[in-house]
Amino acid sequence: MKQKDLKYLKRKIFALKEFLLKKNLKYRCSEILLKKFLTPHERRELAKKMIEFGITVRKAKDTVEMPLSTLYYHSIKAEQDQALLDMIREVALKYIFYGYRRIHFVMNKYGIHTNHKRVYRIYKSLGLQRQKPSKNKNMFCNHVWAIDFPRRRKTH
Repeated sequence: MKQKDLKYLKRKIFALKEFLLKKNLKYRCSEILLKKFLTPHERRELAKKMIEFGITVRKAKDTVEMPLSTLYYHSIKAEQDQALLDMIREVALKYIFYGYRRIHFVMNKYGIHTNHKRVYRIYKSLGLQRQKPSKNKNMFCNHVWAIDFPRRRKTH
């Protein structure tokens, strides 16, 4: 998160608190609104930046109003998926026309047993999904139709 993003988030929190003070809303209501105003990820990033700038962890957690355990939480999902991500990319480059199902089958064949939904999620995040061919709906968009109308015979 950049310095400018930190300033943006601080301004957002300040504007919300100022709005709540003007409206004389109760503290509980302001706490609920703050939770809706910033996503948990934004609040966690804001607290981390505050800690980097020298604010204590307790004051940072009180400012962004989130539990201490949430600040210390570290997801290991990305670390676990890194090896699988490299393997999926390798198989996808080797077999260009394979979709996620066939890649899943090849990985099982190599001895890497994993869930097909996990393979699909990573396959999609790598941007390897092929575009579905679109139907040509505008085939007759500017087409001129020639219709033969029978003419009335003029009798003299």
